[in-house]
Amino acid sequence: MKKQALVNIYHFIRKSTYNDGIFTQEDFDTLKNEMEILKQHQLPATYALKHDAVVDERYTALIKSMIDEKDEVGAWWEITKEMADKAGVTWKGCDVIDLHVKAGYSLAYLPEERKKLLDVYMQDFKAVYGYYPKTIGSWVMDIVTFEYAKEKYGVVGGALCRDQKGIDGFTLWGGYVNGAYYPSKVNEYIPAQTHDMQVDMPIFKLLGPDPIYNFEAEVRQGAGGIYTLEPAWTCGQSETWVKWLFECITEEEQLGYGYTQAGQENSFIWGNVGEGFEMQMRHIAALRKVNKIRVESLRDSSLWFKRKYQLTPPVTYTATTDWNETFDLKTTWYSSRFYRSSLMLDRGVLSIRDLYIFDEAYASRYLNDYIDNNESVFDALPILNACYWSTKEKRASIDFINTETGEVIKGIGVSFEGQEDDKTWIATWQIEEGTKMVITHTEDAMKFELNQESHAEPMAWGIRINTLPVLKSIQEHKLVCEHENFTYALTVENATCMQVEDQVFITPTAQACTLIMSQKENLKELEVFSEDYLKDAKAFDAQVEAPVAIDEEKIKNVKLIKPVLSHKAKVKQYDEVAYCTMMNPNEESTIYYTINGEEPTEEDTLYTAPIAISEDCVVKARAFSKGRLASDTVEAKYFNTLPVKSITSPTKFDDRKVFNRNRANDLIDGEKGSLNYVDNCWLITTDLLDVTLDLGQMRDLTGINIGLMQSKRSGPYYPEYITFYTSQDGENFEEVFNQNVQAESGDPDIEIKDIVATINKQARYVRVKAKPYKFYFIFADEIIVQGK
Repeated sequence: MKKQALVNIYHFIRKSTYNDGIFTQEDFDTLKNEMEILKQHQLPATYALKHDAVVDERYTALIKSMIDEKDEVGAWWEITKEMADKAGVTWKGCDVIDLHVKAGYSLAYLPEERKKLLDVYMQDFKAVYGYYPKTIGSWVMDIVTFEYAKEKYGVVGGALCRDQKGIDGFTLWGGYVNGAYYPSKVNEYIPAQTHDMQVDMPIFKLLGPDPIYNFEAEVRQGAGGIYTLEPAWTCGQSETWVKWLFECITEEEQLGYGYTQAGQENSFIWGNVGEGFEMQMRHIAALRKVNKIRVESLRDSSLWFKRKYQLTPPVTYTATTDWNETFDLKTTWYSSRFYRSSLMLDRGVLSIRDLYIFDEAYASRYLNDYIDNNESVFDALPILNACYWSTKEKRASIDFINTETGEVIKGIGVSFEGQEDDKTWIATWQIEEGTKMVITHTEDAMKFELNQESHAEPMAWGIRINTLPVLKSIQEHKLVCEHENFTYALTVENATCMQVEDQVFITPTAQACTLIMSQKENLKELEVFSEDYLKDAKAFDAQVEAPVAIDEEKIKNVKLIKPVLSHKAKVKQYDEVAYCTMMNPNEESTIYYTINGEEPTEEDTLYTAPIAISEDCVVKARAFSKGRLASDTVEAKYFNTLPVKSITSPTKFDDRKVFNRNRANDLIDGEKGSLNYVDNCWLITTDLLDVTLDLGQMRDLTGINIGLMQSKRSGPYYPEYITFYTSQDGENFEEVFNQNVQAESGDPDIEIKDIVATINKQARYVRVKAKPYKFYFIFADEIIVQGK
């Protein structure tokens, strides 16, 4: 059954990323651009402010001038020296700003200190905005602060990071997968099972994780990477992947509701995130227009959640298609207040790839104590932790096996279906004609049943847990486990259990068996839905976001959305023709363009069809509409180059695919890099860059050009120098150009330079050398050789 899909656009905002805490214009401009684009699409958002942004007048003025009643200004929970000093708490950082987890996050402080820090934040926030924030979020945060924020300041919702391993000192693995849950009073990361032990404030998961590869990156060879909606990363910039992810929450069968969180912290500079962010907002706006999704602030989603649910509900997150053709996987996640599990189909083999039990008594490591290192850990009670228990030789897994042969069962396909109670989720795995496995997920159990028609060959089957390092003993029908000195158990019904070395074999006594996750039978009788919801569930679920009323006066002051061009930059050979196409995302508007690099006006050429490009030029375009402000200008650069027979290089390039698709050949593939350093167009190295181009024959050369990027926060700096050489025989090279390009202290944080040499030489070979600045990366893109 398909239900509602919710989208939160969530921006967390810092005044400064640097240790000295200074205001950085690039960060401010990123937020300003994000807000302008959201206003263009009339999309509401949450702006979660770190304390340094709360007390900065520039941010205050911008936010107050841009938000409306559907937007939210919330709290982003990172600690600064200024907060600590005001609270009378000893600051544990080395500088004014310290984003290490043992200094810049609440985990670094004792419970009473956390409350003092929150008091300071809330007082300063109210002094600026006139009210207390309704939601609070952070990469990592503690339940003491969450509950104190709710009880004293009326906070209604929270946010924590998606599952990840070790990034920036944050490991979160094993919790509620996607959407929101009511946390335990002793553990911020897992849902409570009862009213008495839960904090009645839903916590939502950040970053929009990929349901397949966010959980495969650590265990599947060739699948490493970051798989979230963040437009700073490759997936979040891919229109194919973004559309696929939204199909997972809008088109797939599901229980509960679909959910994802979009947006980006302003610490990523606009050049890195702008293109991906603009694309995502266009797609979100299009889905909302046809009522596929409801877009709202985290505050409004939290209030909706509290109206519908009184306990954490079962929710599914499913992908029956795979954007990655290399693996072609299918998965479903089931999360309830008792457990989370994931089934995965990999080329006909269905397995359980993840299984964690939730127990509200399992206390967080940071409930009463502070962290004194830079590796924070949040988890639940594992039955299967493939992320940590897998080895190079064996992936940790729970498999279905033929007990006569010991082989893993292979089938055909799998389908998923929710039941009318909105709590039960059924996976049907077709093994062969006349034989299928039906896996029924209920709130506290998973039932496995082999159904065979009379003509089918009987199959003896069982379940194999191929590693279970937390197992302490098998007591009757219970697998008794221990994790972090906490004892818990998995009950196995209608089956026998046997341990063989590090494996556990579960053999059904009939054709069905059940894994029971909770040892308290009465808890599953508690109703998760609110009384108001149960009175008229259909009417409640039928509610969709009311059409956005366009304020004609306000919209006059909002720029049109920029046209989308087919290229940012394109390198082609002299005898080729390139075509520049333009897409207008605005209704009732037109595009005017120039090809001489001048700013377009309505007196210039009207775009009606793709533009044929044969010469070097700069295409610039803007959207215009009567009564509206014209869009910003967008441009595309086109370059001619001589054909290259081959390119060779002794340079050792970075191994990561996003920075090295085809070694030195990336420098002659016709694609110029953008300010987004993960756009698959930059070739990078910390070695001496040394490449030689063979033009195949003698040429009259007039120019050589190479693109370089600098992004001080991310690692690339301009090299100390660039030198160009030419040769007629490939052995004897003559230097024709040398330029020092080392970064200056006043340079922008991020920019691109084209190093251009005008020459007059006859040559067949061109050589380019660049020496890195200290130990920093060189980011290089297309080498253009001009002449005839």
